[in-house]
Amino acid sequence: MKDMETVNSGTAAKLKAAGFPQPEPQRGQMWWKVEDVDEYELLVIDEYEFTHVIAYGKFEQEIILKEDFNELVYIPTATDILRGLPAKWVLTRQGTGEFWVAEISDIMHGYGHENPAESAAMAWLSTKNK
Repeated sequence: MKDMETVNSGTAAKLKAAGFPQPEPQRGQMWWKVEDVDEYELLVIDEYEFTHVIAYGKFEQEIILKEDFNELVYIPTATDILRGLPAKWVLTRQGTGEFWVAEISDIMHGYGHENPAESAAMAWLSTKNK
């Protein structure tokens, strides 16, 4: 997983708690499995069957029953998150290299981070806190 393509585990958990859509699992998606408070295991979906998911974790293949899947946390990309924002939001890259997500009508007031997914997540969460 490239850190610059997805949010971290803490941000993914905040997004889920705030109502960010958790999609149906698909091959190649990444999810966090909560091991303990602030401890997560990365899972990559290999197969999605009607009753279960086959994923690869730290050490081996895991089978997760469909009814237990809601305990996992989806790891969205910047693109996933931007799709959930109103059309008036844009992602740009600043001369400093930082990514910036802001409403097009107020481009000077936005959310910046070195990771575009984290910038998008901050913007998405801000729309839920209004």
